[in-house]
Amino acid sequence: MKKRVLIDILLFLIIIFFPPIIALALSVFLLFYFEAFYEIIIVGLIIDALYMAPLENYYYFPYFITSLLLILFLSSIFIKKHFKFQIGR
Repeated sequence: MKKRVLIDILLFLIIIFFPPIIALALSVFLLFYFEAFYEIIIVGLIIDALYMAPLENYYYFPYFITSLLLILFLSSIFIKKHFKFQIGR
């Protein structure tokens, strides 16, 4: 549990101080590292709040990154259940 809290703090600092693509890549890795990485949805909300692009780029859909990460989270549940694949186990 302590390890997960430290990784969450590190991820939050990466969101703030580095480009969002680095935080997204780390989040996707952590999605498969932990059994259920719920924090990925919060990561999406923070990235959307801090680095929101003009809405014309995303067809006037304001939470594009959050939706993308939510779809990845839900699909990772399916992948982990059917393929028994987890890095952290």
